[in-house]
Amino acid sequence: MSRTAKLLTAALACAISLQSNMADAQDGPAQTGPAIEGEIIYRGERDLEEGGRFQASRTIVGGETMLSARAGFFAGVSASFGVSHYDFSGGRSPWEDIHEFQLSLPVRQALGETTSLLFVPTLRFAGEDGVSFNDGLTGGALVGLSWQVTDRFSFGPGVGAYTSLGSDQGADLFPIVLIDWQITDRLSVGNGSAFGATRGPGIGVNFDASDQLTLGLTIRREDFKFRLADDDRVGRDELTAVVARAQYDNGAGLTLSGFAGAELDGQIAVEDKHGDNLERQDFDPALILGARLKVAF
Repeated sequence: MSRTAKLLTAALACAISLQSNMADAQDGPAQTGPAIEGEIIYRGERDLEEGGRFQASRTIVGGETMLSARAGFFAGVSASFGVSHYDFSGGRSPWEDIHEFQLSLPVRQALGETTSLLFVPTLRFAGEDGVSFNDGLTGGALVGLSWQVTDRFSFGPGVGAYTSLGSDQGADLFPIVLIDWQITDRLSVGNGSAFGATRGPGIGVNFDASDQLTLGLTIRREDFKFRLADDDRVGRDELTAVVARAQYDNGAGLTLSGFAGAELDGQIAVEDKHGDNLERQDFDPALILGARLKVAF
């Protein structure tokens, strides 16, 4: 997959998440109460291109709540904390535990009967043990316009801009496309509550098998960058995940989901402050498993 294709895939995934999470905002405060969630992810052992192998696991806890909701306007806040543990063997270990934090303030404002402005400023921290909060901190926002074409389909353009961990790399700027498509009463495209929520869900097709059970297939391009404790270096873990998902919702605020799939087209890298590769290796496809529990009040 080309670098341009990877960027566009990730951007579209973020856009669909933004649209899905705020789709009901213009109708009032429905489903915008506080919620807490936890997630565990296991990434199976995979071989590295230049020898050695690694496996990884990730644990995430978070919460979200409404700040304000009325006709035509919504504002909320979400926060999450996570730890990713990497276990390298048969070679050098470029990093071990990576700590993560994310704070977002999603806002949606109706500009008319069919047009909405979406704005999501975000602060993120990602760093190895020993990295100061300032050194691992990045920030930015997604902003876009969405047009409701029919009662089942809306779309629109947008842009995302985030600062980079590299001290002289400036900001990462990319276009996004906002899409929310309810194809039939049971089939939809979107998936705003897929796995790995703190890094953005993927593009997915969902089928409501019943009022309580949803089945889905999701693809996501992930590019995870984090500050290393060694000088000004930055670690990078890139992959494409394709997973099948099942989600159970008891209708009373409890949601349990699980997924299984594969990580493809993966690479790990260590970069200097200019964004140049000091080392970079491909890794083989590998299994990914996970489970998520969400409780809404």
